[in-house]
Amino acid sequence: MPNSPLVRETLIAFGLIMLCWGFYFFTRIVLDFVRVRDVLGFLPGRLVVIGVGACLSLCMYAVLRFFWGRSVWLTAALVVLASTVTAIPFAVFNWWMITTFSAANQPLFLHSLVAWSASVHIFFAQSVVLVAFLYARQLRQREADAIQAEKSQRQAELRALRYQVNPHFLFNALNSVSALLTSRRVEEAERMVDMLASYYERALIAPQAELAPVRDEIEAQLRYLDIERIRFPDRLEVEVVLPEALEQALAPTLMIQPLIENSIKHAVSAHTTTVTVRIAVSKLADSLVIEVSDRCAEAPDASVRAGTGTGLNNIRNRLAAVYGDQAALEAGPVAGGFRSVLALPLRFKESQDESLLRG
Repeated sequence: MPNSPLVRETLIAFGLIMLCWGFYFFTRIVLDFVRVRDVLGFLPGRLVVIGVGACLSLCMYAVLRFFWGRSVWLTAALVVLASTVTAIPFAVFNWWMITTFSAANQPLFLHSLVAWSASVHIFFAQSVVLVAFLYARQLRQREADAIQAEKSQRQAELRALRYQVNPHFLFNALNSVSALLTSRRVEEAERMVDMLASYYERALIAPQAELAPVRDEIEAQLRYLDIERIRFPDRLEVEVVLPEALEQALAPTLMIQPLIENSIKHAVSAHTTTVTVRIAVSKLADSLVIEVSDRCAEAPDASVRAGTGTGLNNIRNRLAAVYGDQAALEAGPVAGGFRSVLALPLRFKESQDESLLRG
């Protein structure tokens, strides 16, 4: 499993170790040149020593990794202890190389002590680098976990907001079905039940994406309005304005549902004359504008709806969760009714001509 996090971490640590020993090798070669030594003659021995040193460094890393997660002071003490101990076999190996492959007969203790004092700082520096690497990996993992937790929480909040479908709609729809059956209007009742099933399949099961093409969202709301039209056959008219160029523009799923429910509850069901519910989509600069409004000849008092209700609050919360401060909702009374305007960043499901964005 070469792609596992542990393997990747070990490979990076090995790379850091080899980088340190490569720098050590470079300094020794430069020193040999300055001393006018037989550089090529010393080269094999240098490579063997560096190979042994790299193996010891890997062992030191394994120890640091095994005891990882302790307090800062224990980690610092472990760095000092590990580098001190690791330098001992390295110094003894240096003594063995010299006594075996040269005529020099160096005392074990004295030469090893000199070699240890010359190499302990190398292992100490490597241990500091490795600990810094482990801390960096730990910090990045914690940041990734925090981002994932925040993302999961955000998705859960969005799902909760999205699934807050008005229970009054279902209650009224079922009452309408009951009334149709009582009046023996069986075909209309069956059609309404089919519409309900289709609508809730769309609203609660089908959409798993956070964003969907605005055309699909409007089609879903037209199903909802078809159900309401059965309840109010003489009082509800619907207008939709959707330019073809904006059909694939993305909007949060079920975002305009509470706005349409608002019109049904406060305009259509509250008056006896015809109410026109209008859904209009347009582009303003780099924003997608979705307007939901209702108009009634009786000129109802729409001011009671301005800025109230959980529906508008849910929309504002979802806009903040999805777009931050890049989206806005304005809602308020107008002559003869009520209007809500959503302004969203203009994004598309598939890449389209950039000239559309530039207008």
